[in-house]
Amino acid sequence: MAKVMLAEVSPVQADLGMIVARSARRYGPKPALVAGERTLTYQALHDLCDRVAGGLRALGVRPGDRVSLYSPNRWEWVVAYHAALRAGAVVNPINVMLTPEEVAFVPPRPISSSTADRTWPRTSCRAPSGSCPICPRRQPAR
Repeated sequence: MAKVMLAEVSPVQADLGMIVARSARRYGPKPALVAGERTLTYQALHDLCDRVAGGLRALGVRPGDRVSLYSPNRWEWVVAYHAALRAGAVVNPINVMLTPEEVAFVPPRPISSSTADRTWPRTSCRAPSGSCPICPRRQPAR
């Protein structure tokens, strides 16, 4: 087995939030994501991630905040994931196989965050009453 000297290994600069941006510059019109009938090019994916990242920042998401994603495998999840990273957030994927009761114990942000809602479970959900699987206002299953 060959020895690798550390001096031979070049440093890698990685900013996960910019992976899609770099790929868009390199591969622009080529397909990046195919989901059923929908195909997103690298450039379209980059543009969507930019828009969603801007929306997250407008909602108050700051670098270091945790953004939880609770969704099955869909193209929107990919956009939300890369947008959260681009906004500087830490992505916390939540397993969709968890029951609503189990998900209720997953805080959306770390308590130490300066922007964290210090009450959990959250009572400020914006989803219509009964439609959010992790909201304390949800209606019991029928």
